[in-house]
Amino acid sequence: MINFTKAAYHVFDDGHPITHGKDTFRGNTITFHDTGGMGACPTVGKYKFKLTGNKLRFTVISDSSSCAGRKGVLTRGALTKASR
Repeated sequence: MINFTKAAYHVFDDGHPITHGKDTFRGNTITFHDTGGMGACPTVGKYKFKLTGNKLRFTVISDSSSCAGRKGVLTRGALTKASR
């Protein structure tokens, strides 16, 4: 799961926080820069995203192999928008 707020994100795996940080959008590309969390990565991750209805999919453009937590959650499959 990933929660977005204004220019920030929080990544969770089965309800457990993995990482959080700042994001930057450009077209259909997002760059993640982790600032904390047990799975925080020292490098930025760059992903393409596609939103279809309430389904969001990420595809890796570049991300370090040491960032398995972030990469695993984001690329596991489509994420579904939760209602509030």
